[in-house]
Amino acid sequence: MTVLQAGGYDALPKQLSQYDDCVASGAQGILVAAISEAGLAAKLKEGNAKGLVQIAVANPILETPITARITPDTRRVFRRVSTSRSSSAIKR
Repeated sequence: MTVLQAGGYDALPKQLSQYDDCVASGAQGILVAAISEAGLAAKLKEGNAKGLVQIAVANPILETPITARITPDTRRVFRRVSTSRSSSAIKR
């Protein structure tokens, strides 16, 4: 397994290049924390056409067809944080 980091949300060109490098090296699957779904959509579609397993992690990919998604339910996280803060405020 190779782990790559593009370097932040303003580094889409680097993430696109890293994606291409993974495909060129013969990767059978790619876990991707997409900087931008719209920015990666064309690459992900190409990967699908090649039968590449593609799994979104951390940042959701909602519109572009991929193999799987492992992303947080932000509404559930928000509810937990809100409940936690309310409970601690009441205890004070």
